[in-house]
Amino acid sequence: MTKNIAQIAYDKLEIQDLITRYAFTFDGGDLEAWADLFTEDMVWELRIPIRDEPVMTLTGKKTFVDYMTKTNAENRALYSELEGLGAFHLMAGTTFDELTDTTARTRTMAAPLMQSFNDDGKELDLKNWHSVLQAQVLFGGIYHGWYRKVDGEWKIAKKIFYASPNALKIDS
Repeated sequence: MTKNIAQIAYDKLEIQDLITRYAFTFDGGDLEAWADLFTEDMVWELRIPIRDEPVMTLTGKKTFVDYMTKTNAENRALYSELEGLGAFHLMAGTTFDELTDTTARTRTMAAPLMQSFNDDGKELDLKNWHSVLQAQVLFGGIYHGWYRKVDGEWKIAKKIFYASPNALKIDS
């Protein structure tokens, strides 16, 4: 069945919003909203270019959410100890490799950013406020995402992060 252009546009916007909410809810600590983004049978993997097998594979929403909730809490404890330190995902450049009525596959460029502020108390204004900011991209890569429509709502079914600039290939 061929989708009309309005439905294609709507589905793409919904999935792009889902990708953005993945970063905003996790980075903002709203783990309840974040957990709601996934299917119950979801899979998450981390891959690096020097290994043939994934560094980590987490299967099932509960396993994934439990692991990432612990990781998020540890990160937040570190940030609270080091005043002004924080990290967040930069997500950009999503392309759709497949889109049907009930499934989709995407690739999204991503980079976690760590930043801190070393404020010496001097006066700051629009010209120099950034002088107290130090930022670092921790690593970059590509999120390959598989999505499934569940009860009329798009959910993340599988997500693989390839921490590599050579991760542009499509994986099945």
